[in-house]
Amino acid sequence: MWVHSTAKADRHAASLQARLEAGVAAIETLAVKVAGPRGRFKTRVAVEQAATAALTHSHAEQWVTFTVAATITKAYKQKRAGRPGPATNYREILTSHFTLHADIALVAVSTPSGPGVTPNSPHSTGQCTLHPGSHRRGHRAVQTPHL
Repeated sequence: MWVHSTAKADRHAASLQARLEAGVAAIETLAVKVAGPRGRFKTRVAVEQAATAALTHSHAEQWVTFTVAATITKAYKQKRAGRPGPATNYREILTSHFTLHADIALVAVSTPSGPGVTPNSPHSTGQCTLHPGSHRRGHRAVQTPHL
């Protein structure tokens, strides 16, 4: 028999909600830094590492994902100093600008996890039955399915 505490489920849901909000806020804060005109991040790998570190710090890496999009702009500068003329050579300068977007992994959020939830538990199979002898407030007893 498996006992499900509604108070424990409420605490778990509140904790999950707080982690989701913290993870999305961390990615949005980093997105502002990345999208700035003088961004510190020069490569996609650096942006991905910073986003992963932000999610790890907020303990939301399991539920919050991110996508990085790159935009490359071209600028031209003279190869040598001096006044431009008809024979002036130019060099092409490529600059990468990144955008970062947060997303919540709905599959990971909807899959139950935590203490007491095992692959054979009623929550993983969707088969919950109330036990007739459970009279304690905030608890209900659930029988596991026969395998």
